[in-house]
Formats: sequence, structure tokens, C-alpha cells
Amino acid sequence: RWYRSRLQRRKFLCTREKLVCVQHLVRSWLHRRNEAAVRIQRGVRVFLQRKQQAKVSCGIVKFQALWRGYQWRKANETKKMRTLRQRLRKLSEEYKAEDKLCNRTSVALNYLLSYKHFSYILAALKHLEAATRLSSICCERMAQSGAVRTIFTLIRSCNRSIPCMEVITLSIQILLNLTK
Repeated sequence: RWYRSRLQRRKFLCTREKLVCVQHLVRSWLHRRNEAAVRIQRGVRVFLQRKQQAKVSCGIVKFQALWRGYQWRKANETKKMRTLRQRLRKLSEEYKAEDKLCNRTSVALNYLLSYKHFSYILAALKHLEAATRLSSICCERMAQSGAVRTIFTLIRSCNRSIPCMEVITLSIQILLNLTK
């Protein structure tokens, strides 16, 4: 009986030692996992805090700009400025999507490449001259569409009449804007 109790005690102590070892491994694994989660959460909190701070500072800058504009308008309010502001409001109400520079460029390129009527070509050249003078993106689009070859053909086909001279002038101005 004493011997059996000793064996059972030894077996119990061995099992207990193994369990303690497994518990230690599990606890260390859980601790590492917890530390990793804490690091990730800390990093996310710092990121969100910086993002919030940037948003707040951007809002402050916008508010300052609005305030400066309000103060300037308040200090420089004249009849001329009021009429100018009213004209701008009226123009923005009458604004249409086809008046955009890119849409005007597309329509003008289409007219230039497809129509043969002189008035359409002249109107298209006027639109293209304004677009190439104001926008580099429109210049790139025009260069890619093959309109330059059409403009050179148009210049070659013109004579010395007044409308033809206007077409040549606009065409040369467009080509100069493209080279810039």
C-alpha cells in the first residue's frame, strides 16, 4: 500500500509538472499574443489620432480662410463688387455641362475632323484656340486625336481670302499653343 501510494504520488507529480509546463507555454503564448494586440491597437490609435488632428487642422485652416474672406469682403464692399458678384451668380446659374472646356474641345475636334463647312471649321478653330491656350490636358488630347494633321491640311488648302486668312491665323495660334 505504501509502495503503491508512492508510485501514485510520483505519477501525480510528473503529470502535475507536465501540466505546469503546458500552462507556462500557453500563458507565455497568450502574453505574446496580448502584447502584439496591444501594439497593433496602439499603432491604430496613434494613426487615428494623427488623422483626426490633420482633419481638425485642415478645418481650422478652412475656417481661417473663410474668416479672412469675410473680413476682406466686409472691408472692401463696394457697389462695383456687388454687381460683379451678382453677375457671377447669374452666370453660374446659367452654366451648362456643354460649356466645360473639355466638352467644348471634344465637340470642336469632332467638327474639325468631320465637317467640311467653313463656318463650322472656323467656330471649331476658335474653340480649339481657347482650349489650347488655357489647358495643357486639352493640348495632349488634341495631339493624340490626330487633329494636327487636319490643321496642316486645312492650312495648305486655304487661299488668300479674308476667311481663309482668319483660319490660317487661328490654326497657327493653335499650333503655337500646342508647342508651348
